Order: sequence, then structure tokens, then C-alpha cells
Amino acid sequence: MGMHVLEIGNDTHYSLAAGLPQGCLFGSGKAFVPFVKAEVFDRLVAAAGLPDIAAPVRTSAKAAGAPTAPGGGASSDAGA
Repeated sequence: MGMHVLEIGNDTHYSLAAGLPQGCLFGSGKAFVPFVKAEVFDRLVAAAGLPDIAAPVRTSAKAAGAPTAPGGGASSDAGA
């Protein structure tokens, strides 16, 4: 996933860490890492001193030209 670890070394790091949602590391070694807003990500990258990390891809709800669901995506009362 290309993750990095930022060791908390000053008050800026501490305040950033305090505002992050808590994830979970499972005994199996798998982890749940919650999403953060792009502006929070940018502040983390700056605090870590990693300016060369690519910004996360921002997508729309649906890709242009994506096929629609049968029935146009609307719910159907057929058979009710």
C-alpha cells in the first residue's frame, strides 16, 4: 500500500496524530487504516518531510462513460 511511519517527535506531530481516526491492527497481521481528508494527508506529508509523495487520486462518484446499472440504477418495484 506504500505507507510510511511518522515517528512523533514534536508538538506538530502530536497534534496531527491526535486528530487522526483510529485504525486497527489484527492478530493476523492485517490492518484497517481509515481514510483521511486530502488536506490532512497534505499536512502529514509536509510534517514527515516527504514532499515527493504523489497526492492521492481524487475521483468522482462514477467514472465518465461507465455503464449504468440495469434499470438506470433506480430501484424497481417489479414483483412487489
